[in-house]
Amino acid sequence: MAKLFENTGKNYTIIKDCDFCTEMASIEKTLSEYVNHGYFETFDGNKMEYEFYKVAHPRANLVISHGFTEFIEKYCEMIWYFLHEGYNVYLLSHRGHGDSYRIFDDYQLTHIDSFYDYVEDFTAFIDKIFLPNADPGIPNCIFSHSMGGPVAAIYLSKHHDIFSRVIFSAPMVCPITAGIPRVITKMFTRSAIRKHGPTSPFKYSTPFTATPPIDPDPCLSRERFVYYLDKRINNSKYQNAVPTNSWLYEACSVQPKVLKCAPKITANCLLLLAEVDKVVLTKPQLKFFKRIQNAKMVTLKHTRHSILTLRTDIFETYLNEVFDFLP
Repeated sequence: MAKLFENTGKNYTIIKDCDFCTEMASIEKTLSEYVNHGYFETFDGNKMEYEFYKVAHPRANLVISHGFTEFIEKYCEMIWYFLHEGYNVYLLSHRGHGDSYRIFDDYQLTHIDSFYDYVEDFTAFIDKIFLPNADPGIPNCIFSHSMGGPVAAIYLSKHHDIFSRVIFSAPMVCPITAGIPRVITKMFTRSAIRKHGPTSPFKYSTPFTATPPIDPDPCLSRERFVYYLDKRINNSKYQNAVPTNSWLYEACSVQPKVLKCAPKITANCLLLLAEVDKVVLTKPQLKFFKRIQNAKMVTLKHTRHSILTLRTDIFETYLNEVFDFLP
């Protein structure tokens, strides 16, 4: 067991864009002293990657469920803030991401046979890693982003007595697929699966490139974007970019499952909507929100889907909502 992080009770100071690369290099070096890293066996016998960090004086235990194409290392900044605020932090790399099990040697491809595979992996992580290591007598919480949202929602609909507060950050209730309606995308991917097999890449995907265009949107941080891009360039296991036809079919099929699960969620929930989201549709998120028993919704101005590349001042507004909600 790694040593405990000494949270002194002082509030975190958000990293400025101009200092981001230098500050994060120092933070990652410090975090390496506190990380517990390993692998657990999931429902089908495959190995999944996890990390957790513990503080000396915890106020709550927090699980992070990341989004599509993300990876544990991308959340180091968030982990840093959570630790300073007194939260034990637990993460896994979802199937096909990071150093968790995947069926391809080509790390750009991301595949699942069923979206429920993510949920079963998450369940195994909670049972085998989180619960045995979580501090008792304090609240348990989930922070989920994008694809990690429906994973958490389906899990929570079946497990009511573990987590008391949950954040859904731009949950992927329904992905945006190049402006093509969900029903049409499902028909196209179903046909492609029949012709080419479930592991065939989606025809209209854009492969990972080390020189992508930098979004000129003034709401986004160039420094943060470049920093995370370098992470992906230097580690091929972070280069997820192309979904298989099966992955996209399952992602486009998750909406009715999530909406059906929503009324069964008993935890207090916070739904954070990005004002301009070009990755997931807004209306399905609103339907999801309205079906949850205990939920608060906040639409964050000037935000985009990728929260970790927002400009510092906008990101700070986002974090304030997160910490105002958590115990």
